[in-house]
Amino acid sequence: RIENSYGCIMADEMGLGKTLQCITLIPDFKPEIDKAIVVSPSSLVRNWYNEVGKWLGGRVQPLAIDGGSKNEIDRKLG
Repeated sequence: RIENSYGCIMADEMGLGKTLQCITLIPDFKPEIDKAIVVSPSSLVRNWYNEVGKWLGGRVQPLAIDGGSKNEIDRKLG
């Protein structure tokens, strides 16, 4: 934890490791983390949505967004 810091970006070559690490940590940090965003190619969005459900079994409410205008995406994330 870093005082006055409010986010983190984990990036490198595409693979399973970083995303899976983030998914497993999400429920352990509530209520500190209200939302976590996983960005992936649109062809993988539904796969990751399913993986969150598989690994976390309802402990979080995933939302899959694979397109739309900025306003539509903002409304869904609201």
